[in-house]
Amino acid sequence: MSSSQPTFSISHSVSKKGSTIETASGTLVVQPYRPSKDSSQILAKLTFVPRTSQFESSGQDPFRGFYVLFWISIFLFALRTYVTSFEQTGSPLSLSFAQLFSKDAVSLALSDAVLVSSTALAVPFVKLIKNGWIRYMWTGVILQHIYQALMLGIAVQWTFNRQWEWVQSGFFTLHCLVMMMKVHSYIAINGNFAELNLRQKEMMRKLKELVDALPGGWAKAEKDAANGRLQRAKENLIANGLLNAPGLPNVAEDSIPAGTPGSFAGASGACTPQLVAATLRNRLAAHQASEEEPQTTTVTIANMTPSTTPPKSETDESPYFPPSSSSTFPPRTTANDSGSPSTTRHPLIEHPNKDVNELAEAINELEDQLTSPGIGPKGKGKIRFPQNVTLANFVDYQLIPTLVYELEYPRTNRIRLFYVFEKTVAFLGTFTLLYTTAEHYIIPLTPQPDQNFFRSLLDLALPFMLSYLLLFYIIFECICNGFAELSQ
Repeated sequence: MSSSQPTFSISHSVSKKGSTIETASGTLVVQPYRPSKDSSQILAKLTFVPRTSQFESSGQDPFRGFYVLFWISIFLFALRTYVTSFEQTGSPLSLSFAQLFSKDAVSLALSDAVLVSSTALAVPFVKLIKNGWIRYMWTGVILQHIYQALMLGIAVQWTFNRQWEWVQSGFFTLHCLVMMMKVHSYIAINGNFAELNLRQKEMMRKLKELVDALPGGWAKAEKDAANGRLQRAKENLIANGLLNAPGLPNVAEDSIPAGTPGSFAGASGACTPQLVAATLRNRLAAHQASEEEPQTTTVTIANMTPSTTPPKSETDESPYFPPSSSSTFPPRTTANDSGSPSTTRHPLIEHPNKDVNELAEAINELEDQLTSPGIGPKGKGKIRFPQNVTLANFVDYQLIPTLVYELEYPRTNRIRLFYVFEKTVAFLGTFTLLYTTAEHYIIPLTPQPDQNFFRSLLDLALPFMLSYLLLFYIIFECICNGFAELSQ
């Protein structure tokens, strides 16, 4: 799995009040905003509407009649089985299969608890990598695969030592494979983050050496980069017809508010973020006044990372560009007053020195990869490696029905209790059908040593196919969706 943040390339007409875009993978809600009051850049807040699964959305499918017919057939099949069993044995459902898979249940539960608990060893292992005591490439990779091989080997050997039936042995082995895949993803992703973090620190060291060799040092470099960003902002406004260079008023250097990046040299007039924003707002206001509501502006969302940053209020006076700092580290992404993350960039991006600019951009790109996108309404700000290397984060990952580790997952505002109840009822009903199939059409037809193979295949093909379908529905539709809802 790639550790970089997801990107989108969508061209769509977006209203200034926000728009809803239907895509192949779900519903995308786009809300335009400005990073700050004085910013000339228009960004978009991207949120996602919870999607329904293929089974839940089958009501809109043109083949929904076949799905309904399938469940009606399964119901009649089970009803006929119960009636026939009651006429022959006096009981609609035998409990012999239940006795088989409940055998040695306490030992199986304890063994499974030990298996799940043992996966927590991945957390201290990742901390060793994070602290630099072990390099993931390649010492960590070798130790990781040895650990995974031991986990699977011990689990398989334990099933033979306990002499479990095929039901218990199959469950324990398959669950071990699932835990092994989750551990593999957790260690591999965090190991890759650790390598990226080391690479970023090396780039920071080179950048510091390069900037210290320039006249004026770090403070002068930040001012030059700020001037470069202002120059780029002005050029973009002129190119889009929102700002006319000859009409710009001159602003003296001593009239620039404290903390504002300096004006760029060589232009026909001094350009500050406040001036650019004011000019842009006047142009937009004049344009909007000439048209009727609702207004729509065509924007292109290309290679944009989803963000949950809300629009700033009109009274927010914080500058868009990071203030000068003597630190060689790029500004960290912090949460604003509302708890949502606010995006910052490296202060030396757009520096006139090509080497400085390229290093700053590379550091900024690595920072994006090491930081979560801040998705989900329950997000408490972005998570940045290695802040995620905690036992609580690992437990949360274990409870989420996924085999791929991420710094952060989409969250919902609340747990839909009726949805959990619906999946619970679906699980119980489908499991009853699965039990009925195994009890009446698989166990009695278990192949005997003297039985022809092709006759056994013919007898068991249909009930096994039905069991696979029901088991798929139970695991991926009922259990996974239920746990996803409970973990929000």
